[in-house]
Amino acid sequence: MSSSVAPSDTDIVVNERTALLDAGQQGQKKATPLPKLQIAILLLALLVEPVASQSIYPYINQVGLFLHLKITLFNITYSLSAS
Repeated sequence: MSSSVAPSDTDIVVNERTALLDAGQQGQKKATPLPKLQIAILLLALLVEPVASQSIYPYINQVGLFLHLKITLFNITYSLSAS
């Protein structure tokens, strides 16, 4: 048999005022850096997409009604899904 004595549950007093962390751990928080590359890529995509959708307008008269309907449906779909 082992002679080591394990602490019993009766030795520890726990109530609603007892800290859940040790005093040394409470003030230590790791800084989590922002994912700057992913944010930059998303901002670039948000900038490029409207420019690309508007750049087709000079060619509408050359191609005709089909392209006009396509652009209209794209803009309606985009405005409904952006919210």
